[in-house]
Amino acid sequence: MDKKVEFIKSLGIAVANGFDPLIVYTHAYNESDNFRAIIGECNALGLKVPMIYLKTHKPPFGGWDGAIVRGVMTHEQGKVTEFLPQDFMDFLTFNKQTEYYCFHIARVFKSAWRVRISPVEYFALLQKFGYFTDKTGAITLIKLYADFNANGERQKILDILNQQK
Repeated sequence: MDKKVEFIKSLGIAVANGFDPLIVYTHAYNESDNFRAIIGECNALGLKVPMIYLKTHKPPFGGWDGAIVRGVMTHEQGKVTEFLPQDFMDFLTFNKQTEYYCFHIARVFKSAWRVRISPVEYFALLQKFGYFTDKTGAITLIKLYADFNANGERQKILDILNQQK
């Protein structure tokens, strides 16, 4: 099955957790370069290993079994863009990844969790509290969301989700 469709099918979990599915889709689309650069088996959201949380909690938790993809070259933006090897989470399925994403946002980004149906507020709060390394991350995602919404992407997602019922 196509990874993009497989990811879209996992959005039922996000919907069950009160998310606008287009918000999570937009986030994954951007992080994975239209699902062409998925990390490991099923990490389209660029989820990094939660090192601080691992000091007090051992996997499995929130859908993650502890699998790690080590040394992925990614960019960090500061005064100068640098490419650094980083460790990312890996998931056996997109369902597990989406389950963890919901767990993570609810636990760490509580103010964004409360507005998870409002793309402008949601992405702006993720930016404010340090989720994005790119200083224009929220603006990029808000524009991308608006484009997807205008081009009928929401309905395509809902159609795929409704086929699963």
